[in-house]
Amino acid sequence: MYFRNSINRIGYAAFYGCTALTDITMGYNINMVGMQAFQGCTNLSYVNYLGDLRQWSVINFGSPTANPLYYTHCLHIDSVEVTRLDFPGGYAYIGDCAFVNCDNIAYANIPSSVTSIGMYAFANCTGLTSIRSTATPAPVVLAHAFDSVPDSIPVYIPCGSLVYYDTAWSYFTNFSEDDWYYLNVTTSDSAQGLVEILTQPTCTEPTAVVEAYPNEGYEFYYWSNGSSANPYTFTVTGHTNLVAYFLPSAGIDGIAADNVKVYAQGGDIVVEGADGMPVKVYDMAGRLLPLGHHAYPSGVYMVKVGNLPARRVVVVR
Repeated sequence: MYFRNSINRIGYAAFYGCTALTDITMGYNINMVGMQAFQGCTNLSYVNYLGDLRQWSVINFGSPTANPLYYTHCLHIDSVEVTRLDFPGGYAYIGDCAFVNCDNIAYANIPSSVTSIGMYAFANCTGLTSIRSTATPAPVVLAHAFDSVPDSIPVYIPCGSLVYYDTAWSYFTNFSEDDWYYLNVTTSDSAQGLVEILTQPTCTEPTAVVEAYPNEGYEFYYWSNGSSANPYTFTVTGHTNLVAYFLPSAGIDGIAADNVKVYAQGGDIVVEGADGMPVKVYDMAGRLLPLGHHAYPSGVYMVKVGNLPARRVVVVR
């Protein structure tokens, strides 16, 4: 359910007992959530609030600083399993008591725009299993913000920011600097070959090394980014999905059982024994090239003869 930006309040017991409700997104202008607004919504599992969380500290319960643990449940929602908090960027403050007693929240993602986390903001969130913060330097944490949160849970922080978090978030003991990039390496066909990450990139050393292992009867062709190096060493600069492609082995000197011979000579690609079958030459980008008496640049090319398996040819000038 999405509450439009034109809506600024959700009234008392507005959705009481709505068991069909599974998720809610509140627009930027919501500044009041009434008591028992979502009580009994037993299937509600995800709450996303797009506005300024400081408003939640002053809803219907008097002074939160005078009695900050008066809240009986997170976001005035009783008996539900709110398990994840994703805060969009653009605002700077998570309010006092914003999520106090939310013992079902397992994960919180704090954006880079946040500079301050209020008193008791996550107090008694005993179910938290991890926190990810992209803010640098670390947001200021006011008194009791993480009371009763397990101090040994992993807190994922930007690469190079440990010096800030170690001081500002000294409550926690298990920081993990993260470069925010993943490397996923797969094979195009496991029947043709397998792949392995030999060196994983890290926060301080983003160099990765991967290798492709062709199965019997196949040979490595190229990686999906165009490289034909194997093993392949490269620098990870963003989220990376890399696929290894393989081809049937052409045999020594490109001679296969079909007696068609494909080879490079003087910068040209020569095909013998085609017997009238169509011949097509492709570069590593998959572009079709003309065949015969052409000075091909040094590189790897694929030659397709009729319906026969493609052959790999290396031109060295």
